[in-house]
Amino acid sequence: MDLVDSIVLVSPRYPPYIGGVETHVSQMAKRARKFFDHVSVITTDPSWHLGHIQKTADGLTIHRIRSFAPSENYHFPSPIELFAQLKESRPHVLHIHALHDLPGPVAGFMDSQSSLIFTPHYVGRINSRLGRVLFKAYRPLVHKLIKKVPRIICTSRFEARLMARLFRTLRQRSNLSLTVLTASFRKSTLGENLQSRGFSTRDDWRGTRT
Repeated sequence: MDLVDSIVLVSPRYPPYIGGVETHVSQMAKRARKFFDHVSVITTDPSWHLGHIQKTADGLTIHRIRSFAPSENYHFPSPIELFAQLKESRPHVLHIHALHDLPGPVAGFMDSQSSLIFTPHYVGRINSRLGRVLFKAYRPLVHKLIKKVPRIICTSRFEARLMARLFRTLRQRSNLSLTVLTASFRKSTLGENLQSRGFSTRDDWRGTRT
């Protein structure tokens, strides 16, 4: 089955929800329109009040799947809906976000065809008690994901150091590309930022698939 010329970003939440990950993914999705014919976001809707599919004015498609989110700390996505959406999307690039929540890592394991990119958004701590318990439980699965993903993009050098400290696997992989976004990312277009990391065209980005 051929992959669609597209990128899918997976995030626990997306605007109108407010937060750092939400803002980061929203801005990246908008800029990715320069590189891909289709740009989609798969996210959750713990309220069940937002539309399942949203087409935005700037050409994005937002897919919201049902989830359970106790105290809105952790988001347990419907695995059936998540798998079905990934299978339907068939993206060249799957960019998963947020180490500290379930949708991104789960999607990373479900998809076996796309080129994987992982942005952890890890700050070194989990604030809620439930979050700490769950993270301890599924941390071994994240270790397996780290071994699988060919490219990790951290939002700061601080995060990159935390990731290397938490997952020793990172130090052992010679074929892993670990990238740190520069401050200019917030001011530049996505294309300019990719060029600064050796990516100049959509084909270069798609070529990260191994």
